[in-house]
Amino acid sequence: MKFPPDYPYSPPSIRFLTKVWHPNVYENGDLCISILHPPVDDPQSGELPCERWNPTQNVRTILLSVISLLNEPNTYSPANVDASVMYRRWRDSHGKDNEYPNIIRRQAQAAKAEAEKEGIIVPLTLEEYCIKAKTKPTGQEPQLDMTDFYDDDYDLDTEDDDNASVESDGDDSGNGES
Repeated sequence: MKFPPDYPYSPPSIRFLTKVWHPNVYENGDLCISILHPPVDDPQSGELPCERWNPTQNVRTILLSVISLLNEPNTYSPANVDASVMYRRWRDSHGKDNEYPNIIRRQAQAAKAEAEKEGIIVPLTLEEYCIKAKTKPTGQEPQLDMTDFYDDDYDLDTEDDDNASVESDGDDSGNGES
């Protein structure tokens, strides 16, 4: 994912570095997805302006849209026409035509092998994808992770906070004067 200098006013771009055979991925790996198209009025695109980039999008919403697109390709506006035709043939055959999933499987295996060469462990099952909570040994004090600075994860209230009272001068201006 590459962010332009004027992000969030302009959309980032996404390029897959490994081969991806998908109707909405160009041969060079660039992803074609409406929410990453600039917010210009382009009647030729077939996209509504509300389907294009807007500055309220963030990495989370972008990745959710990408995951959705990878699972449900847009075959009406493909970046890879051959992949789109093959995907539709597989979908319409209710899984009997295996050419599309076989290509995907080979690419996934090649990407996994490449990742393992770089020391990256690729999860293959749902259990491997899910992060499990570590169990704490009984009888030991929990250690705080000093790299985790989310205040809501820790009980930061002190006795002074619990017993504090607010004095009011009857004036709600906030300047302390009556």
